[in-house]
Amino acid sequence: MRILCVYTTDVAVKVNGRASLIIPTDLPFGIASIATALKSAGHDVEMLVLSKGIPYKAFFSSFLKDFRPRAVCFTSVSTQFDFVTELAALVKGSTRDTFVIVGGAHTTLNPEESVSCRHIDAICVGEGDESIVELAEQIEKGQNPSAILGLWIKSGADGIEKNPPGPFIPDLDSIPHIDRELWDKWIINRDGPVSVLIGRGCPNRCTYCSNHAIARIASGRYVRMRSPRSVISELGSVLEHYPGADTFYLEIETLGANHKYLFELCEALADMNEKRESPLRFGVNYALADRVIEDSVLLRKIFVAMKKANIVYLNVGLESGSERIRKEVLRRPKYSNHSVIKFCCYAREYSIDIRMQLLMGIPGESREDFMDTVRLVRESQPTLYYLNIFYPYPGTDLYKLANNNGYIMKSRKVFERRGTNLRLPGFSGLQVKSEFIMFYLKVYRGHRSWPVIAMHTAVSFIQLAFPRLSNLLRGLKYRLRLK
Repeated sequence: MRILCVYTTDVAVKVNGRASLIIPTDLPFGIASIATALKSAGHDVEMLVLSKGIPYKAFFSSFLKDFRPRAVCFTSVSTQFDFVTELAALVKGSTRDTFVIVGGAHTTLNPEESVSCRHIDAICVGEGDESIVELAEQIEKGQNPSAILGLWIKSGADGIEKNPPGPFIPDLDSIPHIDRELWDKWIINRDGPVSVLIGRGCPNRCTYCSNHAIARIASGRYVRMRSPRSVISELGSVLEHYPGADTFYLEIETLGANHKYLFELCEALADMNEKRESPLRFGVNYALADRVIEDSVLLRKIFVAMKKANIVYLNVGLESGSERIRKEVLRRPKYSNHSVIKFCCYAREYSIDIRMQLLMGIPGESREDFMDTVRLVRESQPTLYYLNIFYPYPGTDLYKLANNNGYIMKSRKVFERRGTNLRLPGFSGLQVKSEFIMFYLKVYRGHRSWPVIAMHTAVSFIQLAFPRLSNLLRGLKYRLRLK
């Protein structure tokens, strides 16, 4: 059966008149896993990338006419849902018999709103790897889909069959490796860094993230890791597909969730690299925690293991330099500002780069709170940082706090993480924008050259004022690397 899987994103560039991703790490694991599961089950699957900032209507309509899918699968975060519903309408305008299903974080956390869209036939609540295969099987047999765990399915004029979510998939090794071939036509630079999924779920319950809400959706263990053997196996298959790749991002919420697993994986990566002429480089998320950082023996053991595995950078979620904001608003794991600085010092000792994740414009945050972030990042001197403006995702605890306090400007549509739709009493929108632009200067003044500071400050301005232009510049950078 012909099935179309659609990924919508604002992080895309225009190539030959259509939206494209830039490097393999832009590949989204949710819809990629769904497409892989369907292809592994024997279906004729096509992948499509669309962006509302790049002309799509004629292209999408033509694609539907030529491919004639029996079903179309969308995924959606909250900022993409309006666009997805528009695309669903185009599908139904092409042929009303095509079955439309939408999954992702938004439908999982906001099922009632999602299923009410007239052009959507079903939504997925929770993990859909197994549910989507069962749905396709029933459609292929000419049945009216029914009794599928995790799916809310419309039946009759006004009926909705609300099936409970299935348990979280216990064994991630049982999930097929991502089919990279489906994405070849949508990625500009196949020699760029590649991401490999090694775990699902997060042990933390941060208020701004969907993990704390999704963890309550289904039964079973939420935090799961693939075996090191499975990870090494996929790395081998990825290298066959991307022979020029030398840097891999190991996608997991935090490698520190299970230290036994951390040491086993690092040992497996080190053993694999010993057999290679050119060792592979790795990056991974690592969540800070006082209980680890205060144990100098354990912390040094961790860095030694990561160094042997050739883990060259760590994504570290600082989020805020205000200990009050981290504790009372964000519900972050416990780590002091002193621990952050100590961790960064250890990383430099082992020549491991720190890439710091930061939030600003947080409900309850004042400009003075944000100055704590500036001071801590300046003292920590990470290799680079990712500064994002807080966006309230419906279904999260922090969205509820922002909504209950009247912070959200309902009619304000912004580019996700590059604008604010909040009205904060202690941190105005103008102040948020100003601090975003000047952050690199404030953090690295005296540590890096003025031309570098000027360049990054200009890029920050472009990201804020012309977010789609920043995507074009990013795409140009990787195109130049191809020449």
